[in-house]
Amino acid sequence: MIRGITFDVFHTLVQDAGAAAAHGRRKELIHRWCQSREVSISRARVVTAYAAAEAERDSEKILYRHFAVAELASSIVTRVGLTCDPHEIEGLAAQLNEALLDGEFVVARGLETCLRTLRDLGLRLGLISNVGWQTGTFVRRTLVELGLWQYFTPEACVFSDEVGYYKPHPAAFQASVAGLGLHPAEVLHVGDDYAADYLGARRSALNATLMTTFRADHAPAGTPAVAGFAQLVDYIKAGEWR
Repeated sequence: MIRGITFDVFHTLVQDAGAAAAHGRRKELIHRWCQSREVSISRARVVTAYAAAEAERDSEKILYRHFAVAELASSIVTRVGLTCDPHEIEGLAAQLNEALLDGEFVVARGLETCLRTLRDLGLRLGLISNVGWQTGTFVRRTLVELGLWQYFTPEACVFSDEVGYYKPHPAAFQASVAGLGLHPAEVLHVGDDYAADYLGARRSALNATLMTTFRADHAPAGTPAVAGFAQLVDYIKAGEWR
């Protein structure tokens, strides 16, 4: 019987409509930071270094190791030819995090009603989220501002920068399940990514379904999926995952 549900965050609960603009703000911030060091570095060079750093991060995802914002910042700065001490890099990383604060987040239709209903049914709710340029601290703050954080068990909210691994690494799922105080077979994971969310959850012995509200990932025929949060509630009430 399902007694708890964990959710992915981005592309499942919320969509960052301002993602492209945030990338632009970060590139401009890095360019200004480089210029403040009295070094002539073109914006085009920063853009190239930014793309290369993201590619380096993505290569680390093969090993599921979280690639921190400070590592991204260090990679970019090194690629444009600067040498900085760790304290300076941490300062730049903090500025890059602040560049996200005015993001444009779209909440999935029917989400809050769903969360309220699930909580009222007695289910425990958690989060398992891969973060890239964001941090767990930022995601928590965003969910508080959106009025959603209240529905989740804080100990069951797991972010890749804090646990040290990206989904589908088992450590992320194990940490959230432990925070819920449940067995994996009692937990349903809901996310948008077939490899990270569905396969990751199933390999960690959780139940799983894809959520296609914002996007439909390529998945084999027959993979469980729900088209929205009202449907998720209906399935839970019907005992779909007993």
